[in-house]
Amino acid sequence: MVILAGGFASRLGPLAREVPKVLQPVGDETFLDVMLTPLRASGFRRFHFCLGHLADAVRRYLERWEGELEISSSVERNPRGTAGALLDGLGHLDDLFLLVLGDTYLDIDYARVVDLMPGGLPALMVATSAPCGVTPNVLLSGGHVVRYDKDGVPGGLTDTGVAVLRRSALDPLLARAGPVDLGDVFRRLIGRGELAGTQIAERFYDIGTPARYGQFVAHRHRTRQQRRKEGQP
Repeated sequence: MVILAGGFASRLGPLAREVPKVLQPVGDETFLDVMLTPLRASGFRRFHFCLGHLADAVRRYLERWEGELEISSSVERNPRGTAGALLDGLGHLDDLFLLVLGDTYLDIDYARVVDLMPGGLPALMVATSAPCGVTPNVLLSGGHVVRYDKDGVPGGLTDTGVAVLRRSALDPLLARAGPVDLGDVFRRLIGRGELAGTQIAERFYDIGTPARYGQFVAHRHRTRQQRRKEGQP
């Protein structure tokens, strides 16, 4: 599976100036520790990280899982966008891979998501009906994404930052030298009727802004307190 964790996190401001977004503290853990928990619980042991901003700090942190997880990474030397980062790590990608944005937390069975991938399509997007503090931006119909607009889709769902892709979905980008966003990939697939979509009810969290980062830290604190009351680790 692949985690995109190379952005500058400019919306986080001073918080991410010296600490990568994926290593932001969440209680006595980092965001990376927390986001990996449901992924590991779903059986994933092989991870590829697409890095950029403060990549060395992330790589040092990843060393703690040597021998336990199989980890690789690639580093974009110049900002190339979310899809461009995948192109930089193309040699590490499986023919079919799970993709998670590195500022996203979603507590679901990720292995089941991969199982939902249709055999004849190049990509599957996971969207939620739960209010997430993010403008709904996805419209599904008949198991396909028929509209994707970051400015908002009235009555739509919200992209969770989780997707399943075939490496071949990136083939049209191989000749592109400049930055390219995953949104461009998805919209091209929508135009061809080739972007599958699945709806979930679980809320996702992201730490892309100071406000949403604070909300997630508070959520995590409440969750851990409740688990302690119930005698869970």
